[in-house]
Amino acid sequence: MNSVEVLTEHFSQLQDSRVERNKQYPLMEILLVAISGILSGAEG
Repeated sequence: MNSVEVLTEHFSQLQDSRVERNKQYPLMEILLVAISGILSGAEG
């Protein structure tokens, strides 16, 4: 398993509480981008 698969499996139980019409991007993609940014030292 690569790291993206591990993260996807780990967070797969999260429910997306956003309104359906406002879902431009899948929740998993948002989480992966956010986690990647945090791990690479992004601020703000």
